[in-house]
Amino acid sequence: MATVRIFVSHSHQDNDFCRAFVEGLRDAGAEVWYDEDQLREGHLMQVIQRELNDRSIFMVILSPHSMQSRWVLNESMWAFQLAMHEPTRIILPVTAMPIAGTDFNGENGWLFLGDYKRIELPNYQPFPVQEAVRQALLSISLTPRGEAPSQVMAQALTSVEDLLARGKGLRAQGLLQDALPFFQKATEIKSDSFEAWFNLGYTNGEMRNWNDAYTAYQAALSITPEHAPTLNNQGRVLNHLRRYPEALTCYDRALAISPKFAPALNGKATTLYEMQRYAEALTCCDSALQIQPDFIMALRNRGNILRKLKRPDEALAAFDQVLTSDPTSASAMNDRGNALSDLGRNDEALAAFNAALTAQPGFVISWYNRGNALMRLRQFPDALESYDRFLAVEPHNISALLNRGSACWELGQYRDALDMFAKVLRIDPSNATALQGQQTLQKHFGDVQGA
Repeated sequence: MATVRIFVSHSHQDNDFCRAFVEGLRDAGAEVWYDEDQLREGHLMQVIQRELNDRSIFMVILSPHSMQSRWVLNESMWAFQLAMHEPTRIILPVTAMPIAGTDFNGENGWLFLGDYKRIELPNYQPFPVQEAVRQALLSISLTPRGEAPSQVMAQALTSVEDLLARGKGLRAQGLLQDALPFFQKATEIKSDSFEAWFNLGYTNGEMRNWNDAYTAYQAALSITPEHAPTLNNQGRVLNHLRRYPEALTCYDRALAISPKFAPALNGKATTLYEMQRYAEALTCCDSALQIQPDFIMALRNRGNILRKLKRPDEALAAFDQVLTSDPTSASAMNDRGNALSDLGRNDEALAAFNAALTAQPGFVISWYNRGNALMRLRQFPDALESYDRFLAVEPHNISALLNRGSACWELGQYRDALDMFAKVLRIDPSNATALQGQQTLQKHFGDVQGA
């Protein structure tokens, strides 16, 4: 289960309430950031922007003090802007001292927060801090310390706001299957809710339910057609559905709205890569990286495009740059191994694949690539072991079956080699490599079934 990451905004005049509130969130397993060290203003700006960006749940402690604080207002407005761009985020105000409805007005800048559901008693009165903690936790599907996990089902709720908050809270914990019914119910209650349809699409996309994600995003776009993140996400879905021209159209629409939207540029590069339009894909990647130089997905994409363009030295440099930013990335280690293989540096490639599997033993593609590296190094028994690890997860992968057959052949295990070719031919009866291997074995080694 993933750890829920929360940003709490408060006035330092409300420190006592805030500390107790944060302690309660942390006791429930949340990872919480708030300005407990009273950072200097110059440093605070940099830290706040980083922490806000990295945390999908924003809670603001409301009181007469905080509603007069320029910093709390700024943090709340920044969180609001992020949520408008990323509807997967949660904004949850928590009342710490009595306030009034008139506090949410255009003159003081708080009007935008007035319609959000707040953790409070009627008439803008605060809960005692421990009950405020409890209510806040339950609203995002976290279990307060000392209580049994909540069994609230989506069908028991009638508020779209409650359904969305609980669904987002479950998704933040990595519980995608549990989150899905809350978003589905929200769309049934309020079929014109862009936020509900977006979150239903997003969650289905995370679950790789591409057709369901497509339908939900289409509904969201029928309500808000010019929302660049939705168009970008729909492009990703269409790319996975191999509907490449439609994916390009979505990315181009997103970029027409937001020309410097780096994820759409990178997504467009991915689709152009799948269409084998590698030079255009590289141009899109480079544009994304000009906007966001540390965009790891674009760096990886760029490296893989450069491999297709037969520029392995540059590809290797791109993957090394990824590993500088994220030294534990198994995928970047695997990519690096592929670039080293392209350069004929097979010992180094093997080391890179081993590093990827040390970092993430379940990163199965590295078992396949490791097997290939070992084949080039003529270490056939170890290659067999690697292919077996890969085929345990992907038993119908034709390339792995063929390569395993070749390793068996090199080891004189002709019956096993023939068995691999037979498996390939059951999947693809016209596979030329398997047919040739089968015929050659039978011609030169006789009845290999009895060998």
